Amino acid sequence: MSLTYFPPLSGVGMYHCPFAAMASPVGNYLSVKDAPYSAVGDGEANDRPAVLACITAAVAAGKDVYLPAGTYSMKNTSLVLPSSLTMYGVGATSIITGTASPIITFTSKTGITLRDFAVKGDYTSTNQQGITAQGTSTSLVFHGLTIYDVGYVGIYSTSTSSGIEVVDCLIYHCGDFGMQFKTGASNITVHGCTLHDFPSRQYPAHGIYFQGSTGCVAYSNVIYNVTTDDFATKNEVSGIKFSSATGSAYSNEIYDSIGGISIPGGHDVECYTNDIHDTTERGFYILSGAYACNLHNNTIDSTKYGFLFGDYTAWPNNVQITSNTATNCSVAYVSQGSAVNVTITGNSWQ
Repeated sequence: MSLTYFPPLSGVGMYHCPFAAMASPVGNYLSVKDAPYSAVGDGEANDRPAVLACITAAVAAGKDVYLPAGTYSMKNTSLVLPSSLTMYGVGATSIITGTASPIITFTSKTGITLRDFAVKGDYTSTNQQGITAQGTSTSLVFHGLTIYDVGYVGIYSTSTSSGIEVVDCLIYHCGDFGMQFKTGASNITVHGCTLHDFPSRQYPAHGIYFQGSTGCVAYSNVIYNVTTDDFATKNEVSGIKFSSATGSAYSNEIYDSIGGISIPGGHDVECYTNDIHDTTERGFYILSGAYACNLHNNTIDSTKYGFLFGDYTAWPNNVQITSNTATNCSVAYVSQGSAVNVTITGNSWQ
């Protein structure tokens, strides 16, 4: 497998291989390049009919779909997936690309596993989505994917999709979000992923965006370069965001961004053992009716505010800030505003 070098984490050079891709396929599979499908994989030919025919045949036969190294263009039409599909490649050199939005999609399907290949957008449309789960889609696994150059969001989930696992994925250079899980989505786990370079093209950018979703867990992810050039109107930029969502975030590293973790209206949110450093504005942003939040044992270094409270419609209520360490915060470790029922104890402010 190949190793890709990314900028140092916490001052230590680190090689990151987001997935352990297969050198060759195993088990029962159909290859998109084999006859009668005969995908070209040169990035120029329209390979969508060939890939779709292979998928249809594989699902009917109970086999997997294999994407050998190559660039498979879907042109300007989405690749629509069925249920009970496993599709995999050899890593970042197996590329599905296209100009449509979404590039890959499915609606109310179950049992889909996508792993060890890349999805590449064209970045021209500010609304382009990489992979989109719509309707009541369940039992979804995204493993070892590389998603990049997508105009809006890498992975997008709408409506009542549930049972979603995103693991060991690399998502970068998407317009606004690495991942976005909308209202109604539930039981989502994101871990071991690297997300970077989201510039806030339309909206305040976030690496992982839980928006009204429930049962959300993000752990052991690395997120950096989540920024904006228009802080006056797009200031709520963060590595992870719980917007009216429930869940937890732990053991994540977030750095070189505007903010670490934001919780606007989030409730029953627990954040612990996160390492947030070198953010320009804040470590945690608790605002707009957030309640029942427990923030403990986090490390925050070199930012403006360690913990900042804010108000859109209602001040946060019932927030515990305990046993955290904050260093080199230039304004204040906690700016509480008019938040109520806030417990601040056992922290180390340096």
